[in-house]
Amino acid sequence: MTDMLTLRCALVCGYSGLVAFHLLHPRPLRIPLKWSAFFIAVNAGAACFLIADQYGGSLTDEEEDLYNEHFTMLTRGQFQQLMSLSTTQTMVDGTKLTVEGEHCEKIFFMKRGHSKLYVRSSHFAIIDEGSFVNDVAFARHDGAEAYGTVVTDGDTTDVIVWDWKALREYLKSRPDMDRNMRFCFTQHLVKGLMQQREAAHLKHLKTGEEDWTLGGTAIVSVGADEEED
Repeated sequence: MTDMLTLRCALVCGYSGLVAFHLLHPRPLRIPLKWSAFFIAVNAGAACFLIADQYGGSLTDEEEDLYNEHFTMLTRGQFQQLMSLSTTQTMVDGTKLTVEGEHCEKIFFMKRGHSKLYVRSSHFAIIDEGSFVNDVAFARHDGAEAYGTVVTDGDTTDVIVWDWKALREYLKSRPDMDRNMRFCFTQHLVKGLMQQREAAHLKHLKTGEEDWTLGGTAIVSVGADEEED
């Protein structure tokens, strides 16, 4: 049995039958009866915890869209728990979220708007809506430094913020959620790399088209001069 929720429910049913077996005796054995009732309570409580972790409660329309677009690696219950640890902030244009080479105690998620990433004082990439900021440092170890300087770009940038230590401590006691969060970070990291690759490819094509146009103009000009000669 690999599904823990099914296992817990099976144990509750099995021990319930054992309790009924003891109760039907003219003189029930009290110690086995109490232990069976205790195991029912333990497994029923664990089953309720698993149900809350997997399914959770109802989500608002905004949370539903956010979950379906960016957090499907988590269960709905885990997503609710993650959101309960966060705050949503509106950043003004030019706000520094991280500074290259410095430790940041926060993890950010671009809910609305975008930011610019600078590495060694040079513009490196655009961090679009639906991307994490400082997740790479979080996945490494405590005290890890930010790999670049991230600055918000635009008048309205809504950012979901988590405290580094609070989130790490919360995930330590929930290994399933911790594993799913790592999958989520990896998925968003790959998505960001693919977007950067596509942007670089389009820039290369655009530059190539401009060079080809300039070269074509030069050839036409030479040809026209030869005809005049």
